[in-house]
Amino acid sequence: MSVPHEAKPRTTAVVLAGGTGQRVGLSIPKQLLKIAGKAVIEHTLTIFQNAEDIDDVIVLMAPGFVPDVEKIVAK
Repeated sequence: MSVPHEAKPRTTAVVLAGGTGQRVGLSIPKQLLKIAGKAVIEHTLTIFQNAEDIDDVIVLMAPGFVPDVEKIVAK
């Protein structure tokens, strides 16, 4: 008798990156600042990409900066 195989539920990471950096006097969102040669959001996405238990990543970004994140994701 075989035991039915249960499908593993998918895990989606949601990155809340909607800030604009105004409170700290920036002209761009903090998540687009470069640290060690890469944008903060790029470091975050790399961690999720390398996490075995994460299947999908959704990034919520401030209007006007979505193309910047799309370029990072396309790399």
